[in-house]
Amino acid sequence: MLDVPHPEMLNGGHGDVVVILDGGIDDIQHIELRQYIAHTDRRGPYSIITAYIRTDQDTIEMLYDEGYRGEDALKEAATFLMNMVGVSALVTRARIVLSTNSKKTGA
Repeated sequence: MLDVPHPEMLNGGHGDVVVILDGGIDDIQHIELRQYIAHTDRRGPYSIITAYIRTDQDTIEMLYDEGYRGEDALKEAATFLMNMVGVSALVTRARIVLSTNSKKTGA
């Protein structure tokens, strides 16, 4: 499942990836942050950072952050996620989106 407001901005494919979790914790199998560069101008790269989460049942890629965040945007987002926000908040958000989507589709 893709939960990104403007998926056409991801058409070029992602570049860098930071793996947050690889191996199971409960039903979560894998978590990574992916960086897409939408464009670059005088302000630098415009990054779209998504969180890709694979569970026992499904996968989701959802928007995590976007904007002119500098050359180290992905690394800084991963550090912030692990040190400040906590991975559990990201997992909870993913579960809510997946649950909501399965109710809409009748799955």
